[in-house]
Amino acid sequence: MTLPIYSKPIHLKYDGLHFIQFFSIDKAGNVESFRNRSIFIDDIPPYTICFLNGTYKNGGYINAVKINLSSVDNLSGLKEIKYKIDNGTFNIYKNSTEINEEGSHSAC
Repeated sequence: MTLPIYSKPIHLKYDGLHFIQFFSIDKAGNVESFRNRSIFIDDIPPYTICFLNGTYKNGGYINAVKINLSSVDNLSGLKEIKYKIDNGTFNIYKNSTEINEEGSHSAC
């Protein structure tokens, strides 16, 4: 079996777990033992869905609105969800939150 000779960097372009096996041979013909590495690539960001729960009537909510966020990450897993309401600061999402102040708000 003829193996390709390493001549330039190897580029892994697909997400997921990759296994690399390698070894070297010196000019005297000595062969190094096979060595292994695993490399995990996750270049796909998570995806978040925002659910608004409240009574919607005539183009707006007429009572408090509960905000629920749900995220999915199929490879490395989800670390955290962050959110902000209006011009506030970003918070780490733990449970649903609620907007009960009158007026127009930006949340999702």
